[in-house]
Amino acid sequence: MIKNLCIHYLSMSFLFGQSIAWSMDLRDEVINDPSSDVAPTALTEHPNATKDQSETADSKMEDMCTSTYFLSRPPKQVETLPPEAFYGDDTVSSEASRLLERPWLPSLHVYGGGIRGIIPATVLREFEKLTGEQTIHTFDFFSGTSTGGIVIGAITAGIPARDVVKLYKKNDPTIFAPTMYFNPYGVRGPQYDINNLRSVLETFTKGRTLGYLHKDVLIPCFDVKGMKPQIFKSWSARLNESHNFWLTDVLSATAAAPTYFSPVQFHNYPYEPDHRNRREFIGVDGAIFDNASTSTAFNSIQELYGTDINHLAVALGTGKEAVVSPSYESLKEMGALALAPNLINWMITANVGKTEYEMPRYLKPIGNVQQYYEFNPIIDSDHAALDNTSPEILDQLEQYGMDLFENEDTDASIQKLLSRLDFIHENGLVAKKISEQR
Repeated sequence: MIKNLCIHYLSMSFLFGQSIAWSMDLRDEVINDPSSDVAPTALTEHPNATKDQSETADSKMEDMCTSTYFLSRPPKQVETLPPEAFYGDDTVSSEASRLLERPWLPSLHVYGGGIRGIIPATVLREFEKLTGEQTIHTFDFFSGTSTGGIVIGAITAGIPARDVVKLYKKNDPTIFAPTMYFNPYGVRGPQYDINNLRSVLETFTKGRTLGYLHKDVLIPCFDVKGMKPQIFKSWSARLNESHNFWLTDVLSATAAAPTYFSPVQFHNYPYEPDHRNRREFIGVDGAIFDNASTSTAFNSIQELYGTDINHLAVALGTGKEAVVSPSYESLKEMGALALAPNLINWMITANVGKTEYEMPRYLKPIGNVQQYYEFNPIIDSDHAALDNTSPEILDQLEQYGMDLFENEDTDASIQKLLSRLDFIHENGLVAKKISEQR
């Protein structure tokens, strides 16, 4: 009986235990950090926020949310791209030349992966050093699952990527403080307290809703109550308050990996229990069906922008574990506890592998212009845990992100990407939503 219960519970771990969220403390680190290369972007208050909610928000966060949304574009360190380098030369076919003249949509997609979210946050920090501007200005559509959803939530709330990395490293040990002794793979219950995660998230989401994010943002979770995916969309939240949610609920739900955290019970903003439009959800980690979020995002992109556009899509992974394939003899002897960590890794690898297979085929190059970029470094198995918060591990994860810029081939790809992004913005080539074309 006990053995069966353990195996059943571990099965849940296999299905859901993928991506854990990192956390943030904006009070001292983001707002008052004089060493930050890029100043935080100011955001306007969400129009649906009540007076009481605004007054309870952190006063330093209020200072960020009182002026206009976009800052002027600062000086950049990206090489200026001549038109012929973007559109191609005489070797490009006439059909490709025609397609290249369509508007472009720059989009950013961040994978799940627990504390390994430091890797994409580091990549974005290095992007910001090169472009001289915050990531929120560089892209026009954003998506992220689990820890990737929190990275995206912070970025689109106006937080510089440099501070996102710092906040990871400062607060992860608090979030991943064990709730009990001897609890392998959450057999005895969630390994970590979801309230620790929520309390840290609330230091920058307090009094704010999903619709407060001015950019188009997509974040998935899985609704156990309805037994179906729940896709959070900031543009829907801005248009219809019944599709709006507290931002803390959104970010904690997408990261609530069972066996790591308990599920998140939440409802749509701002309805009371007896209101006819109130809907209730029980959210767990969106990584169980879309750890990369890109395929889910592209369905929404087509609805918003149509199909007559080009893409400059950037996918940032949280690292692929360099695993030595086990032998058949060792696999057939594995019990539930021994198999659990392997299954978790296989599921993450398979989910991301599906995206790596599909997206380059959906977004094929046009002439000599690439439409899809993915940066996802190979990481050592010793650094692959989703919840190891030792300083040495956190430093190494950060180094993986920096190493991408030391690799000659990868760095050349990054430089070309950033030059193309700059060309698109500087020449007014960014795609408009269908609603803005009328």
